[in-house]
Amino acid sequence: MDQNKKETDVQYSHMMNDHVGKLIVTNAIPTMTNMVMAAFYNAVDTFFVAKLGTAQAGAVGIVLSMMSLITALGNTFGMGSCTIISRALGKKNQEKANLIANSGMAGALTMSMVILMLGLFVISPIMRLLGSSETILPYSVAYGRIIMVSAPITMMVSYFQFLMRAEGRAKNSLPATILGGFLNIVINPIFIFTLNLGVSGAAIATAISQMVTLIILIWMFSHKETSVTLGIRYVAGNAGAYLEILKNGIPTLFRQGCACIANIMLNHAAADFGDSAVAAMTVVNKLFQMAYSLLVGYVQGYQPVVGYNYGARQYKRVKAAFLFLILSSVSVLAAVGLFSFIFAENLICLFTESGSEVMEIGVAAFRLQCISMPFIPFVVSCGITFQAIGRPKWSTFTSSARQGYIFLPFVLALPKVFGLPGLEITQALSDICTFLVALPFIVLFTRELDRQIREENNISCGIGKNKTEGSTP
Repeated sequence: MDQNKKETDVQYSHMMNDHVGKLIVTNAIPTMTNMVMAAFYNAVDTFFVAKLGTAQAGAVGIVLSMMSLITALGNTFGMGSCTIISRALGKKNQEKANLIANSGMAGALTMSMVILMLGLFVISPIMRLLGSSETILPYSVAYGRIIMVSAPITMMVSYFQFLMRAEGRAKNSLPATILGGFLNIVINPIFIFTLNLGVSGAAIATAISQMVTLIILIWMFSHKETSVTLGIRYVAGNAGAYLEILKNGIPTLFRQGCACIANIMLNHAAADFGDSAVAAMTVVNKLFQMAYSLLVGYVQGYQPVVGYNYGARQYKRVKAAFLFLILSSVSVLAAVGLFSFIFAENLICLFTESGSEVMEIGVAAFRLQCISMPFIPFVVSCGITFQAIGRPKWSTFTSSARQGYIFLPFVLALPKVFGLPGLEITQALSDICTFLVALPFIVLFTRELDRQIREENNISCGIGKNKTEGSTP
């Protein structure tokens, strides 16, 4: 216990005193890797399954919506717990941190069992709802059932990663995540082609790889010194803790839930132009998700830094961290967007034949999204910042824009008005409009931080003056 307290105090000192840029980058490297590996699982499945045919590749795109929903529900508990834990540790409230960590895990596990049951008994209606055509349906059912049944594994992997992230120890989860990702590459073709399991083999390979990752994470968490303690005695017996977790996790649910709904609507819109359009948009989403995952991982590495310091009322450090995040993430996404635009044909060719209709549609849509990449960090940074400091309403409003109340009207209207080009430009136009939504919130937040900094300086000056006056004879 004393060793645990010592480790916690050392970590607290790092979060309060190290340069914010260094902290963000140090925390972001493992969180970016975790996010990219999560997208990598889907990309690997798409890469191998696409060799089976257009309908099979489309099935992976259909199930991506369900995978996004599973992730959204799991991350609602993970991110909701993570933000509270970071602020609690910043205030040195160990009891609160333990309570939230264990209660959030119980909530995520319960939700994952509900998804498992749905996967066993109502898989076909769900796949139709997600946009499966009759030619794609058999493959989406085969792939989706295994993905849903393995939801408890997927959600627990994510939750353990969030726990480590909340403490600023995201690097602890890195070896398990990387090993699971590479294992998926190795066994995917074995299950798909050697064992002749087709799309089901891809899902089985993903589930096995995630199980290996989970086992390693559990082992690492139980054998390394951590700031929170896991145990059934810390699980809340009343609704208060769960409501607090959900309140703080709602922005994540809206952000990722909107992404799920957006993907469903995109599949339905693409289906009007044939299976090639569905497959093309699936490939574009996979590639774009890699870049987007880099951004989200980077911002999540920043989350414990701002949470710790906001909880400790270190507003200068909060502002410095926020501005560093914006400038660095915009620069990186601009570079990634430029690279991807130039080599769009080469990237799309990884998943389809050169000169095909899938290739033609995919390149056009992907290049349009590359143009909008530098605008995306503004809204993502706002959403996670407001969530980290306990402003769920602000976070929900900004987080719901990109693939929610801005994207959905576009995807319903543009393809009908402009045809296939309208489908291809929908996400890029949504990203640019979302930037305009985020901009006023960035201004308001920085002004509020300036006010809080002035108030803290005035209090400090007042205390210093009183001490001086009191010591004068």
